[in-house]
Amino acid sequence: ILLLEESQVPDAMASAEWLLAHALGSTIRSTARSAIAEGRRLTPVEEARFQKFISRRSTREPTQYIVGKWGFHDIELEMRPPVLVPRPETEELVDLILTWWQQQKSDAPARFLDVGCGTGCLGLALLNHLPSGSFCRGIDINPTAVSLANSNAISVLRSRSNEYIAEMRQAGTLRPQGEQTYDFIVSNPPYIPSRDLELLEPEVVRFEDKAALDGGDDGLSVVRQLLDRAHSYLDPTSVRTIWLELDVSHPLTLSAELSSRRAWAASFGFNELKPELIQSHTDLSGNPRFAQLAFPSPSPSPSSCFYLSSIQ
Repeated sequence: ILLLEESQVPDAMASAEWLLAHALGSTIRSTARSAIAEGRRLTPVEEARFQKFISRRSTREPTQYIVGKWGFHDIELEMRPPVLVPRPETEELVDLILTWWQQQKSDAPARFLDVGCGTGCLGLALLNHLPSGSFCRGIDINPTAVSLANSNAISVLRSRSNEYIAEMRQAGTLRPQGEQTYDFIVSNPPYIPSRDLELLEPEVVRFEDKAALDGGDDGLSVVRQLLDRAHSYLDPTSVRTIWLELDVSHPLTLSAELSSRRAWAASFGFNELKPELIQSHTDLSGNPRFAQLAFPSPSPSPSSCFYLSSIQ
C-alpha cells in the first residue's frame, strides 16, 4: 500500500484489494478483504504475482489493464491497452437506453449502431438485456478496439441469440450501400477538448488511446461528424434516436448549435436531416452527462435525395 500511496495512486487501498484478489485467482474484491481479515499467508506464486501487480500499478498503469478483465454493468469484459477502460458513468447510459427502449418498443428486438465501440462495453451490455434477435454493429478507428470488441462479443453473447459485429469505420462515414438501417445510435465518443488532455490523470495520459479521448478544440468534433451522417444510418420508419455520453458542458452547447443547424436546413426544406436535442440526462452526481437526440419524421418530399449532398 505504501508504494502505491507514494506513487499517488488514487484510492490506493481499493487498487491493492483488487490486485490481491486477482493474485489469489479471484475476480471478486471481497476475496482480498477476507484473506486479509483471516491473516491468510500467500503462497510464493501468489506473492510474486501480487508484487508484480503492485509494481505495475505504481507506474499508474490502470488496474483494469493489469488484471486483464473487468466487470461492466452485468457482464465481464477483457481489457487490452490502449483501448479505453469503460467508465462507471457509461453504465448509467446503458440503464437509460434500456428503460427508453422498453417504453418505445417493449419486447421488440433492436437494431443499433455503436459509434466508437472500444471494448464493446456499451453495445454488449445493451444486448445482454435487449430482446432476442437484437443486433448491434460497433465501429471504431482503432484495430485493437475492433478485435477486442469482437472477442468480447463471443464471450458475452455465447448463450444468447443476439448478435454483435465490430468493424473499422470512421464516425463521419456514410452508411455503406446495402447495409441495413438502424433503430437508434449509441456513442461514447471522444469528447475531451484537445487542450485538456495533458491535464488528465497519468492512468489516462500514459496508457489510454488519445484518439478515443481527443474531441478537438471544443470536444465536439467527432460528435459533429456523427450527427452529419446519422440520418443515413437510421431507419426512417423507426424511432431515429441518438444517445450520447458527453462532457458536462456539452448538452447546452449542442442544443444551441443544433437549433441553428436545423434552422439552416429548414431554409432548404429539409429539416428532417438534422436532429434536435430531446432531453439531457444527469449522471448520479447530478451532472448533465447524457444527451438524447432525435430526428423528426421524414417529409414526403420526392426531391429530398437531390439536396442531400449539398447540406452536409
